[in-house]
Amino acid sequence: MKIAEINTKNASLNLTVDGGSIEGYVVNSNQPQLTNYLESQGATPNIISAIKNQYNRVGIIKNIYVDEDSRGQGIGNKLVSSAIDVASSNSAEAIVLVSDTAEDNVMNLTKWYEGFGFDQIGTAGGDPVMVLEL
Repeated sequence: MKIAEINTKNASLNLTVDGGSIEGYVVNSNQPQLTNYLESQGATPNIISAIKNQYNRVGIIKNIYVDEDSRGQGIGNKLVSSAIDVASSNSAEAIVLVSDTAEDNVMNLTKWYEGFGFDQIGTAGGDPVMVLEL
């Protein structure tokens, strides 16, 4: 399984592998991308302020996808682990994501993210806002 990093020097966090992909970026928390992402997910100003006040630089995982016929093969685990490595190497202090509980998934995504060390710090539109400190 070979992971291709695309444009990480520009703080982009886009990783692809046969059967899956993950999208996001690493930004300074005072840049508009963090606020824009969290607002688009329905996060409250209090959640956004708490993240911005605690971390100077964050990785944001916007989307992860694994083809249905490739699930259960560790591709998602590899993608998230690689995203953590890329974010860390780009000076991120934490990674932020919103766990999509509305998707029809066989597994509990929130519990899966907790397995990587993510903690729920609030909700956005009813979905858990999760942070992994690096």
